Amino acid sequence: MSVRILLANSKTNLPVILDEVLSLARRLGEATQNKEDHLEGLKSLLEQDVRLLDLVSPHALIENAGSPKQTRTAIVMDIWIEAVCLLLRLFPDTGSHSFCKSFGDVSPLALETIFDKPIQDLELLLLRLRSVLTPSLLMNEEIASVVLEHLENNKLQ
Repeated sequence: MSVRILLANSKTNLPVILDEVLSLARRLGEATQNKEDHLEGLKSLLEQDVRLLDLVSPHALIENAGSPKQTRTAIVMDIWIEAVCLLLRLFPDTGSHSFCKSFGDVSPLALETIFDKPIQDLELLLLRLRSVLTPSLLMNEEIASVVLEHLENNKLQ
């Protein structure tokens, strides 16, 4: 579902995209076999192959977004690459970076526990995204004061 939501649209062939993303997840597993920093491994892979960078670019989020290169300039790529890295870690048995190393990693009596770490990582990513969208608490207070002032002015009229 995450591949469909983030990397495919009506103009793309979902099975092909899914196959390429799974291949990228396996390549990431090979590249980061003994490393803890999966994000740096992904960035290295994307720097080496522009086709892979185009594959994981956010151009599929909008139907008529333009080229992958154009859409990369419109967003904060560091956070996007972190989201893609999280997506790649969801595939089981693709390497040391996977949340689930194999299908036997979790107790059959508590299957839902396999999602604990991905949910934590996703919440951290969402927090970072919020900090980009609303950079500071002070700015939020300034915006709130302007809105309140505008509402008070409208009541007086």
